[in-house]
Amino acid sequence: SDVMRKLAAEGPCIFVGRCADYVMKGERNCLNLFISADPEDRMKRISVSHKISESKAKDLIERTDKGRSSYYNYFSGKTWGAAESYHLCINSSLLGIDETVKLICSVAASRFSI
Repeated sequence: SDVMRKLAAEGPCIFVGRCADYVMKGERNCLNLFISADPEDRMKRISVSHKISESKAKDLIERTDKGRSSYYNYFSGKTWGAAESYHLCINSSLLGIDETVKLICSVAASRFSI
């Protein structure tokens, strides 16, 4: 958390995971996002990117999500994925990855007047 705060003090940066919403709470120049996707879309994407079966992809997703949840819940004392912890929660299955990226860029540009 000290490293994250130091980097944020030095200039713009992006943190993925690591309880960033909790670590950076109170920072005005911050945008906290939680991006999810429908299970079927996640399985297909992981299956292709890792070159594994959808069954193995499902197992990997479940293990990874369990670890992420445990880590976040333990260190933050909050619930991983709970909307109240984030400025914006997005299901990328709705728009697809490219349009989700555009949405995030638009929100960031508006929030930070860039």
